[in-house]
Amino acid sequence: MAKDLRPLYEQSSQYRSWRFSEKQLQEIRQISNQASIERVKTNLEEAKQLGDSQQSNGQTNYLNVQDEMALVGFYETKVRDFCKAFQFPNKVKATAITYMKRFFLYNTVMDYHPKTIMLTSLFLATKVENSFISIDDFAQRIPKTTAQSILDLEFIISQSLKFEFTIHHPYRPLHGLYLDMQSHIQDLAILTSTYEKAVDWVDKSLYTDLIFLYQPSQIAMGAMNLAGKQFRCDVEGYLKQKFEHDPDSFAKLQKILGEIEQTLQDYKPVQIAVVREIDRRLIFCRNPEKNPESLLFKRKKAQEEEEENQRKLKKQKLVEEKEKEIASVLD
Repeated sequence: MAKDLRPLYEQSSQYRSWRFSEKQLQEIRQISNQASIERVKTNLEEAKQLGDSQQSNGQTNYLNVQDEMALVGFYETKVRDFCKAFQFPNKVKATAITYMKRFFLYNTVMDYHPKTIMLTSLFLATKVENSFISIDDFAQRIPKTTAQSILDLEFIISQSLKFEFTIHHPYRPLHGLYLDMQSHIQDLAILTSTYEKAVDWVDKSLYTDLIFLYQPSQIAMGAMNLAGKQFRCDVEGYLKQKFEHDPDSFAKLQKILGEIEQTLQDYKPVQIAVVREIDRRLIFCRNPEKNPESLLFKRKKAQEEEEENQRKLKKQKLVEEKEKEIASVLD
């Protein structure tokens, strides 16, 4: 069997399943948003017919794609705060945020609130990135959270991730770049300051769509190049030297790095006032089928339990009939 000589990243599920163009991301999100609105409309009407007073607020102002992205983006920044409190490494933060991004690419905040998805994504990331903490220790440090509420979403999130848990993020290639540049940049103090600032830019990249659009090594180079401009560190000269025998590839790389740097510079955190307004509207367009407090959820839950009981009774009846049949043969 021939050995696969492609770089490890190009052999990964991330390269295979989770790379998109900006147009593709827009289309996926728009389709998902429109489908969720239609689904929620149907379920809200059904909830009202059941007499659920929580679902009778007149005209419903549904969330659009931008609203959903803003709310998810806000809770992505909260992953950073939790990782700082728990003293989790950068790789846990990056993996948890990427899980959130992947989940909400195909799911809606009108079905699943980002806060609950954030907590389960973070717990899942600790296991994947070998920063283990028990579910009880994790949950007890988070107000109004139970271990079961976190575990209940693990399978749902895993399904949305296509059970592809390994995340390639820019921190490792960035550190490799820093080590390799030490043979090119004479002033180690400036290079180290540049690297530390580049880590900040990589942190910021986590809250953008860059992980869907570019390779982690490209994001790392963009972050390092941007930081180099701030500290007068000749990162571009280093890269040019690396591509001295392939100017066409270097020109293409420069274009990619320019796009990455522009995205990083354009990023602005979501304002808390905007988040509160979206969250207020979400109260009235949350899918009652996914809301444990709604009558529709309780009715469907009861139906599922009844169906499960019927399946168990039917299975038990078949077992008893089989036992009688065997007993009659023995008699």
